[in-house]
Amino acid sequence: MKTVLTTLLCLVALTIPVAAQEGGFTRFDRVMLSAQSVDETTSAGFPVNENVAIVLFVQTNGTVSSGQVILEEANTSAYSGTWSIVATVNPTASNAVTAVHQRGAWRSLRVRINTVIGGGGTITATLVGRPE
Repeated sequence: MKTVLTTLLCLVALTIPVAAQEGGFTRFDRVMLSAQSVDETTSAGFPVNENVAIVLFVQTNGTVSSGQVILEEANTSAYSGTWSIVATVNPTASNAVTAVHQRGAWRSLRVRINTVIGGGGTITATLVGRPE
């Protein structure tokens, strides 16, 4: 009986989703900003709370000649002060993608257009993460 109970408990533990386990994390692929160009446009904060390797993809749509996009971090997604800068992208090529790779123990991340996207085009910023 003890062996059957132990086996049953092991099977139940193996069926618990990874995200529900302590220290577990599922991958994410999240569009933070879509077709934006206006200065100081800011995405909502995204709580990560994990050691994650991330990639910020900044895709230019149409003609883009200038601008600056920033990946930022804070201790909570509701933080209303100045967030810490993690990475900066200066998109200047039209219809192109720039990828920025970072590793860290992240809390909350967001993307902000720090300088207007010039040239008449827009940017789409996507954040992808995977556990370390």
